[in-house]
Amino acid sequence: MSEAFSTKFGNRDRVFTILEEIFNDMLHSGLKEKLITTRCLEIIIMGSKVVVDGGLNLETRLYLNDQLIKMMDKAVEIQDKFNLTKYFLQRYIDLVHDRQEIENLATVRKIQRFIKRNYSEKLTLDQIADHVYLSASYLCKIFKDVTSITIIEYLTQIRLKEAKRLLRKTEMSLRDIAQLCGYYDASYFSKVFKRETGVTPGQYRKNMKN
Repeated sequence: MSEAFSTKFGNRDRVFTILEEIFNDMLHSGLKEKLITTRCLEIIIMGSKVVVDGGLNLETRLYLNDQLIKMMDKAVEIQDKFNLTKYFLQRYIDLVHDRQEIENLATVRKIQRFIKRNYSEKLTLDQIADHVYLSASYLCKIFKDVTSITIIEYLTQIRLKEAKRLLRKTEMSLRDIAQLCGYYDASYFSKVFKRETGVTPGQYRKNMKN
């Protein structure tokens, strides 16, 4: 059961489906109330161990487990004990998810800073992912989850923002601007620029001067 919680902890629905199955088994097994109480406590302790292994503060785990024991002792009905078990397991799941969201946000902010410093280079997803020691596929997922856009879309936004600034403020050639913005093929730069803005770099520069 410990392994089941560990592998399914990220899926709330699956966790509580497993829990309901365990509750039903206990109800139909003829266990005495004291043993059911002990079993419920074991479930929460196993669940809390999973989240501590995932980085949750140990003091938080001990505090919540202590609160559970006190409330479980006061619970009269079996269903109340089950409800308490579900409630505290939900608390642990929420803590894990909150912590993960904070970590993901920090990772995304770090990637955004990295891109802003290095957008002029020939960046690849693997290079960007290596910066935060994650796989490219996992990084792409959390970046999209946090920002609602892909890493490549964000990189393109940063590059084109700088390209627009250079087109407005300088007389540099399109080829030089392209290279400064990380595009080492001027024709590809023009294609991306038009796709994203609706006009070519040359038309954009002309429009800004009118």
